[in-house]
Amino acid sequence: MAGLNGYDLCQQVKMNKECADVPFIFLSALTTPDDIDRGRNLGADDYVTKPFAIHDLLTVIHRYVD
Repeated sequence: MAGLNGYDLCQQVKMNKECADVPFIFLSALTTPDDIDRGRNLGADDYVTKPFAIHDLLTVIHRYVD
């Protein structure tokens, strides 16, 4: 994402009234507790770290799909 990182994108999505309720799930190589807390504090609904098992990612996605 040229000129934009995931944290910036999350913040922009959550500040947009039309998108604010869309679930935002981080899929990131940034894995420290501070990284995860930063994402959640910006409004991320979930945070999956790399490497990941596809089953775990699908489980997280299904939490937000009706």
